[in-house]
Amino acid sequence: MSIKANKAKEQRIVEEVLNQGKMDVLDGCLAVGFVYHGPGGAEIKGIDGYKTFISRLRAASPAIHVTIEDILAEGDMVATRALCTFTFIVQSGPVAPTRKKVSMTGSILDRFQDGKIAETWEQYDRFDMYQQMGIIPVRPVLKPGFKRNLRKKRHPD
Repeated sequence: MSIKANKAKEQRIVEEVLNQGKMDVLDGCLAVGFVYHGPGGAEIKGIDGYKTFISRLRAASPAIHVTIEDILAEGDMVATRALCTFTFIVQSGPVAPTRKKVSMTGSILDRFQDGKIAETWEQYDRFDMYQQMGIIPVRPVLKPGFKRNLRKKRHPD
């Protein structure tokens, strides 16, 4: 398939599957031996496994919305820079839901084979997301020229 068709397929997955939950769209977009490589070394094999993953993601945050910021393609590869917004409403491992709306940027790299996505690699800035959720403290931004005095102040007795 053409680069233009590959980019259109990626855009369709983002809009129809991730944003609208139309899982049947994946049948026409993913190769039979599809493999997803996600953050933290996660690996999901097969279309049904990926459907389950996306269904759980959408159940955990029904108002999830992904916006494609940039999309580039060359040969059989499509690279996408995306912005994902959602509200954290479901327990995630040891982390209790905060009900805070958060956003995170990420990148998706898809390899196409015979007009379908054969592999996806996905990374998101989870550190920034955890800061927005209040799980990791945010360090204050220091203004230019600000110098921190690390010596203890001496007070006269």
